[in-house]
Amino acid sequence: ASVTNPIEIGRYTAPTANVNNYVHDITVINHGGQRRAYLSYWDTGLVILNAAEVTPGVNPTPLVGPNVIDPAGFLAHHAYPNAAGTRVFVQDEITFTSTFEPVQMWNIEAIPVTTPTYVDGITPDVGQGGELVPAHNLHVDGSTLYVGWYKAGLQAFTFDDSGILNRSAYHQVQTEA
Repeated sequence: ASVTNPIEIGRYTAPTANVNNYVHDITVINHGGQRRAYLSYWDTGLVILNAAEVTPGVNPTPLVGPNVIDPAGFLAHHAYPNAAGTRVFVQDEITFTSTFEPVQMWNIEAIPVTTPTYVDGITPDVGQGGELVPAHNLHVDGSTLYVGWYKAGLQAFTFDDSGILNRSAYHQVQTEA
């Protein structure tokens, strides 16, 4: 396989897929022996797959299916779990009103047996002087969540299983227009 001659190693298509509802981003993480694929499936929310079950010609059964981690009005742009695979952060880059939480933390520790539950969220009032700005991408390192924000730079938030502890442990302000 190469960039000019790729080989398909598997695929997943949600029953809700259409020209306006598609996978926007994928994160694959090894959680102590189980590799999971976190598919940010736009209007379907976050879909979580056991990566070992993603094989050519087979549509795998999700660990977390469409429309489960899918808050009202949410367009799943990106997702990133903690290392243990017990919590996952989801992010919407389009919607940002004063009461909407474009970054949300969900409890996924008992999937697929127990349905994921909402834990905590971050509102978009993180810009200079509390300006509302959209979130863009996420990264988790240990107990720190890094969030890139349009027009507000990079911010870091500490968290534990109960939620987000420190709202903003770090802020690298965006300096360009």
